[in-house]
Amino acid sequence: MRIRFLLPLFLPLFVVLAAPHCSRGSAAPRTVLLITVDSLRADRIGADPAVTPTLDALAREGMFFDRVLTPIPAGRPALASLMSGLSPARHRVRFAGHVLFRETVTVAERLAEAGFETAAFVPALELLVGGGLGQGFLEQVGSDEDGANGADVRTDRAVAWLDAGAAAGRFAWVHFDEPTAPYLPSRAAVDALDPDYAGPYADRFAFFDVDARGLPTKPENRRLHEHVQALMVFGERRLSARDHARVLALYDAEVRDTDARIGRLIAAAGEDALVVVVGTHGESLGEHGYFYDHGETLAEPTLRVPLVVRGPGVEVGRSSAQLGLIDVGPTILDQLVLPSLGAGAGRSFAAALEGAAVADRGLFAESAAPLAAMGNPRLKHLPTEVNRKRARNREMVNPALRLRAYVMASGRKFVLDPIIDELRAYDLRSDPGEEVDRAGDPAFADDTALARAVLEAMVTIVAIERAQATTDGEPAPEFPKLDADATRLLVGEGVLEE
Repeated sequence: MRIRFLLPLFLPLFVVLAAPHCSRGSAAPRTVLLITVDSLRADRIGADPAVTPTLDALAREGMFFDRVLTPIPAGRPALASLMSGLSPARHRVRFAGHVLFRETVTVAERLAEAGFETAAFVPALELLVGGGLGQGFLEQVGSDEDGANGADVRTDRAVAWLDAGAAAGRFAWVHFDEPTAPYLPSRAAVDALDPDYAGPYADRFAFFDVDARGLPTKPENRRLHEHVQALMVFGERRLSARDHARVLALYDAEVRDTDARIGRLIAAAGEDALVVVVGTHGESLGEHGYFYDHGETLAEPTLRVPLVVRGPGVEVGRSSAQLGLIDVGPTILDQLVLPSLGAGAGRSFAAALEGAAVADRGLFAESAAPLAAMGNPRLKHLPTEVNRKRARNREMVNPALRLRAYVMASGRKFVLDPIIDELRAYDLRSDPGEEVDRAGDPAFADDTALARAVLEAMVTIVAIERAQATTDGEPAPEFPKLDADATRLLVGEGVLEE
């Protein structure tokens, strides 16, 4: 056995090419529409018809999966996992500045090889060109504007492309980076929400006096927007209960805006299209003291994302099977009977789209970089010299300092903090809010030992790789000895090879 150091990404494909007109038991769709949304929480779908009427209707017409986990709660790395079917340990896109290797096979490349015309519509072309996520897209369009204007321009361009039709099949990917703090919804979205929705304060919408871009016009209301935008999520400053309720209303209204744009895209794609709407990561709205952000936490509100699929051959129903974002790409290809993404990619759950039960699966996740912000409790445990501003900013790019999580198929979840060497354990089936740490529970002893061994090994591998890549003379840590069960898990994830 030897360490693969997060895998070479070019792997041989042992697949048989399939004709683009084939499908799993029905006429293949000529249009495939993939919509991805940052910061979309799974619990917003079906919570209230005023917030997500489009997605609620789509879920009633297709299959809704309410327990899909992202491998990393950060936009570009999560999208790299979605497009490649690979975990961050494999594709190695961990920061906004990282690039998906050209050797990596993507969903768009598979569809282009099968004769589909492909187009991507994203907030900025840098995501496609600089980030490497444009692989396989024959047309690449950035909206090049921020806020609501950019999202509307992006939607307009995607609708025009879908309306134009194509002689061959069409694959459109549209990405929304809204809703993300600061939440700046349109006035129309605010007015559309039920005034009795989700909160004890009848006037929580009263301060929404906004311009065409959703920016507040009254100085006293700008303060709240600015506070949310610059909020130090681990700091001691907290919004009042009244303002917190208003921020939740802001978030829901921006979800409503995104939902309306999704409705336009679905209408343009047509009734016979295969439509896939999925969140890239969730958003924490105060759970566990983490406010209005998503990167540096592995709690359920940020890991869990919604997935809705509708199209030819897709049954109507709801599934709570534990699946991964890395499984979505393989499932799209399997549904179209196209070649897989190759060894190491996620697993197709296309059988679930046909109404079959699928088993829960264990999944790994890692956080984004620790936030170099005042009040971050994790930074307080670093050595004094590291806590100095310049050193701290350097250390924050060290991926070995990130949280790691392993969520077992049984629903037992383990989160390792390598900075303070703490392992927490939760039983998500009986404790979905992750309120009770079960790491010391004798009933968890075997699973806790296995999870610690596996997660510590994953942290060590990253630390070894980093030491080998730097010139500061820092010695590489020794790889731990593992028992057979831990080795089997890491081999199955491709982190180790036999």
